[in-house]
Amino acid sequence: MKIKNKIISWLREWEPLLLILSLALYFRIHLLLIRGTYWFDEMFSLHFANLPWQEALKYWALETNPPLYTLFLRFWSYFTNSSAEIIIRLPSIIFGITTIVLLYYFCLKALNKKTAIVASLSLALSGIHIFISSEARVYSLLALLTISSYFLFYQIFFNNKKSAYLWTSYFLINLLLIYSHLTALSIFLVQFLSLFLQRDNGKKIKKWFAGHISIALMWSVWFIPSFLSKING
Repeated sequence: MKIKNKIISWLREWEPLLLILSLALYFRIHLLLIRGTYWFDEMFSLHFANLPWQEALKYWALETNPPLYTLFLRFWSYFTNSSAEIIIRLPSIIFGITTIVLLYYFCLKALNKKTAIVASLSLALSGIHIFISSEARVYSLLALLTISSYFLFYQIFFNNKKSAYLWTSYFLINLLLIYSHLTALSIFLVQFLSLFLQRDNGKKIKKWFAGHISIALMWSVWFIPSFLSKING
């Protein structure tokens, strides 16, 4: 009886999110099933993800954006042993749904339940997010990493959580972010400005900078060869 009551209580507590996820899954799976063949950018990603390693590394240095998703796509297509559109696009749906869950939880913790419902429902019904959640491109993953970064940033710098696990997760997520797309630089800028505008921010800014200098050094492994390949023609 206690277990049953706990289940009922849990369902009541998370009912709004479950309903939102049902809507989100319906629209994303429906689009996945009717989208048909790859468009040019998807074929581009899949082709260069599956080149021999030596050629792939040369391409990743020439490409404008970092290679995180292309590397992921390489392993995904290898382990699934498939180039079928539904299989290759499936991770983007998983990334998209996870983003909605995380956004709901973030708003619930940082603000209130009403805001969590409005924010996650807006994302679930967003035409752009539905589209990127059903294509073999980086953008669904980028959205997930972005929300993850802001959630951890809030927990550490605004909610004053001092867990080593949170710090490690935050800098790992930000490293993945900067290796996914160059627009991640704007996310770091916004986070820095958020700290800069706080009172008594000296220690927080120093910690933030220390971590991001390490991220910059690890990012330079890709950025420097990529930059040199472009200026050398």
